[in-house]
Parts: sequence; structure tokens; C-alpha cells
Amino acid sequence: HGERETFAAFLGRAHTAGLAVDWEAYYAGTGAQRVDLPTYAFQRERFWLTPGTAPGDVSAAGLIAVEHPVLAGRALIGDRDEWLFTGRISTTNQPWTRDHVVMGAIVVPGVALVEMSLAAGREVGCPVLDELVIEAPLALDETAARQVQIIIGHVDEDGRREFVIFSRPEDDDAEEQHVATCHGRGWLGADPKAVPAWDVAWPPQDAEPLSAEALYTRMADIGYDYGALFQGVVEAWQDDDAVYVELALPDDADTGAFGVHPGLFDSAVQSSLFGEKPDDTLVMPFSWNGVQLSRTGVSRARARLTPAGAAAFRIDIVDEHDEPVLSMDKLVFRPVDQAQLKRASDTQGSLYRLDWTPVTAGADQSARVAVLGGLPAQGEPFENLTALEQAVADGAPAPELVLAGVVAPEATAAAVEALALVRQWLAHTALSEARLAVVTRHAVAVGGEAPDAAQAAVWGLLRSAQSEHPGRFLLVDLDDDAVVEGLHWGGLTDLEEPQLAVRGGRLLAPRLARASAGRTVTVFDPEGTVLVTGGTGGLGAVFARHLAAAHGVRHLLLLSRRGPEADGAAELVTELGALGAQARVVACDVSDREQLAAALDSVERPLTAVVHAAGVLDDGVVESMSAEQIERVMRPKVDAAWHLHELTADAELSAFVLFSSVSALIGSPGQANYAAANAALDALAASRRAVGLPATSLAWGLWSDTAG
Repeated sequence: HGERETFAAFLGRAHTAGLAVDWEAYYAGTGAQRVDLPTYAFQRERFWLTPGTAPGDVSAAGLIAVEHPVLAGRALIGDRDEWLFTGRISTTNQPWTRDHVVMGAIVVPGVALVEMSLAAGREVGCPVLDELVIEAPLALDETAARQVQIIIGHVDEDGRREFVIFSRPEDDDAEEQHVATCHGRGWLGADPKAVPAWDVAWPPQDAEPLSAEALYTRMADIGYDYGALFQGVVEAWQDDDAVYVELALPDDADTGAFGVHPGLFDSAVQSSLFGEKPDDTLVMPFSWNGVQLSRTGVSRARARLTPAGAAAFRIDIVDEHDEPVLSMDKLVFRPVDQAQLKRASDTQGSLYRLDWTPVTAGADQSARVAVLGGLPAQGEPFENLTALEQAVADGAPAPELVLAGVVAPEATAAAVEALALVRQWLAHTALSEARLAVVTRHAVAVGGEAPDAAQAAVWGLLRSAQSEHPGRFLLVDLDDDAVVEGLHWGGLTDLEEPQLAVRGGRLLAPRLARASAGRTVTVFDPEGTVLVTGGTGGLGAVFARHLAAAHGVRHLLLLSRRGPEADGAAELVTELGALGAQARVVACDVSDREQLAAALDSVERPLTAVVHAAGVLDDGVVESMSAEQIERVMRPKVDAAWHLHELTADAELSAFVLFSSVSALIGSPGQANYAAANAALDALAASRRAVGLPATSLAWGLWSDTAG
């Protein structure tokens, strides 16, 4: 038996080395039979579902189907000879876009816009791209799709059609449908030119070889971070001013229904950089002229690039048999900087809002619930937390959920009361397995209502407590007492939601949802005065400059505790003067109502806008935080905001801007007081909007510089 095993091992090694083995003879007389083996992990057969890109039945939407990876349908507009082509593009349905990253941004390559334009043109009898001028990059967010539209006009006397390419975020609200970006404009023509025969021996004789590896290393240094689909240059040569390249897509690339795959097309365009110096700035295609497609579906090709003016090239592409694929009379490049790409990315998916989605409580209602302080809720009542702790110490079963409320009517006092409750809860181990549900009323604005700033401060503080002590706290916001009495609190113990709002008997949980920038455009009166609190500090100074440079503000009142004595105040005034703005710096403690009123009374020109950027930090975890730390942070943020709100009630303001923080939303650990203050600011802004007053409270994240 042992010898047979050894012999089998030798045969196995021989078989894997490629020698022919007569297995039938080896197994003769043993009773062995051939069986079908099951599939296994590394077998080259795919069973996972692939995200589909097919548009489905677009005729239900009144469209004519278009066979294209991006464009799904087309429609004739009214009774005019004008067409709308529509589709969607995302990194999920068009994963090839992830391979085209420029300076950190996923950018749909210009060749894709050209290819889409050619595809639309073929559908309307204009297969030639006479001209396309790029107006803005089409940047993609990693998780969001964009709707793409190509609008094609009527035929002019020369047989050409004008067209425009737009995109907009797919999840825009109905009221935000105007938020669209124009990416390019151009003309489509109806008369293809005769393409001259390819007269190049391959590979080109007597041409100097060029290194594709060196090209992509140089491009990476400049800022082109391309994946395999966009590194299609296999070999390259240069002969005088002409560059010749051999192109190939990866073996697993799917050319799909593209006329010419963007990866292959773009690789030809990249070859223009063979003539650039390593220290040249990043450039992107700007205008395209005389583009026509002769053959589709190729995955290997050859291209010739010849100069066509300053920073411009002619490109001819043929297949492996020298048959014409694509020709382009002229492609012009222009430099692009990171700021341009960042602007394109920032307006396409970086802004979020808080949304609320329905959730269902658990079916088990048997959990033990203790109710503190006379809340009208179902459960065993206790006067306070001390009384509950004593009962448990005396042998009573510990509850699984404890309900408590905070009743202080003012934001700072409410935050102090909430802090005391949190610290007491964490200090005793007898209730360590229970969860404290802090019950508030109107702390959050779910449907545009005016929230209570004091109760909002409780939410801000508790969110930080939740971050520091996961699983120990639950926030529940109610709209009336009837809901408290009718809610089955025991069912909440099964929910893995740290925060809930009850509205109209429904349980709602907070979620982030995409928001569109530019809901309204604030127009600042150049003859009016804009007040900036914290005006000589980091962010105050940043936005004083921004108001002057971007919004044309000409009169600024900058308030800070030290006023003209603040570091850099004189230099800031001079800088603002160079921007055309007269700035006056006044020493004022904005948390002191009388000082703030005096500063406002000193305004010579009408006050037209307020920017409240004042604030301080005094961080600490909740176990060690004091009431004084809360008061120190609340005064310059919340007290000052309320003073501004009340003292400017009669002013016709165009903007009332409050500098909030994401800490109020995510509950930054160690910043419970700061989170409470910013939650109160958010509530004040929502309350102003609810009664028709201007207010903006943006939850800023971490700043990329040291502005504070």
C-alpha cells in the first residue's frame, strides 16, 4: 500500500510536469470511476450578480431606446426638429471611470464626452463632430450617479446641428432640478470626409522607440492617476514631429456598445505627452475639431499624432489591419489646476443634510422600564435616579431601560442639567447593563418646524456622551405628551438606533442624505454693512476676505474681544482695503448684550448681514467636564447668537450666518459642551427659517489648514 502511494505521488508529479500518464491503465481493476467534480472557489466561472447597466423599457417614459453604455434613450422635443438624449453615469454602472483619476478626482474623460456626442449625432443623421469645446470637467462622486443630457438643436442651412452636454446629481429634489452643469457645447455635421489611406509601415521604420513606462511614470508625477484601462499605450515611436503608438485594452475589457472605448481613445490622446517635458503642468483636452468614427468595437489599434498648432494635435487611429477607426483634425489642450477639479468635485455630492427615515420598534414589549421624574410614560415610576439606584441596592430587579427628561428652559441650563444626569448615570455600576433614554420634546426639526434650542443642546451633549460610551444612552424626541403615554417603550430595547424622533405616532431615525448646494443665492448690498463676530480670528478673517473678494461687500464691522489690539488686526484691515472693502475693528464681548448693542448702534450704514464666527473650545470627556466648561463655551456661541437674533429683529437682513460644527451631529468625543452649543445654533437657525427669517447654520467639518 505504501509503495502504491509513493508511485501515485511520482505519477502526480509527472502529470503536473506535463508528461502523459495513462490513468485508465493505472486504475484498471481497482473499481475506480470518473465522477463530475463540484465547482470550487478558484474555478474561472462567475456566479455573482453583476450590476446591470441596461436601461430597461425606456418607452414607458416616452423615450426611444438608444444602445449605448451611458445614453439610454432619446426623445423628439415637441413639434421641433430638436432632440434630447438622456442617460446616467456612475462609478458603479460604468466602473471604467474609476481608472481615470486626475489630481485625486474621478473625472469622466473628455474622450467619453466626444464618444457620446458622436453616438447621439449618428442617431440624428449628423455623425461628424465638427466642434466640441469643454466648459467644465464632469467629476464623479464615488457613491452617487449623475444624469447626463445631450440636447441637439435643429438642422441649420449648412446641415449642422448645435448641441450642449449637461449633467446634474441624480438625487436632486424636484425643487432643485435647476442645479445642472454645462460640460460642453459644439456642432455636429452631416458630411463625413474621405479618410486618407494609412501609409505607415508597422512598426515605423527608422523611428526612435519611446518608453510607455516612462510616459506613465511622468503622468503620475504630474497628477494623472490612471488605472489599467487608461494605460493602453503598449509601444511607441517618434519620427520627426510625428508620434506613433500601438494601443491595446486589457484582455478582460469589454468594449460594449461604445463606438470607441474611452480607455483606448484616451490612450491615443495621452500619447501627445511624449513630446512634453517632465516638469510641464497638467493639461486636459479643451476643444475637439473634425472627429469622425469609421469603425467600432476595436480593442487593439494603432495611432499617429502630428502637431496641429500650439498645444494642438491631429490624431488618426486605425485597427490592426490598417483600416480607419477614427480621425480627428485638431485637439487643443489647456492647463488645468487642482482648484478647478476640486470645484467640480465639491459641487457634486460633498454636501449632506439630516434626513429622517421610519423604523419599527421590536415586538418584545416585556422589557422592564423605569420612569424618572414624573414623565407620563408606561413603566415603574421613581422620583429620580437616586431613588432608582437605592431601590436596586435594596434588591429590586434592575430595569433594562430608564426614562429621564431634562426640563431647563434655557440652552446653557439644559446642557448643565443633562451633564449632571449623564455623570450620575455613569458613576454607578448597579445600572451598568441598563440603557438611559433621555426624552426631549421638539429638540430636532424633522419637518421644518421650529425646534427648541434648549432641548437641542441636550441632544448635542448626549450625542457626545453616546460616542464616548456606546450603548449606554438613547435619545428620543417627542412631539406631545400623548405620544409618551401611548409609546411601548420596552420595544425600543431591541432597536439598534441611538437616536429616535416620534412624529405622528411614527418612529423615525436620522440618516445622512445628499443635499444640493446653492438652494438660494444671497445677494449682499454693497452699500450696507456686514457684521462679523470673531472677525479678527482665524475663520472670521478668512470669511471677511471672502465677503470682500467673492461677494463684493464694501463695508465690514469686525468684532472681537481685543478689537484693534488683536494680533494681525491692522494687517487684515489693510488687506481688506486692497480688496475694496472698508473694515472697522471694534473691541466687543459679543456674549455681553449691552456691549453688542452698543457696537450695533455704532453702525453708520444700514446693517444688512450677520456672520457669527465667534467661539471657544474647552474640551474634556463627560466624566470630568464641569458646568463652568459648558458655560464658557456656550457664552460666545449661543448667548451671542441669541443677542444677535433679538437685536437685529427689526433689520432687513439678507443673511444671518451661524458657524456650527459637525460635532453637534456626530457627537465628537471630548466635546460635549461644544456639541451642545452648536446644536443650539442649528436650532436657532431652523427657528428663524420657520418664521421666514434668513438663517444659515452649516455644520463644518475639519478644516484643512490651521484657521481654528
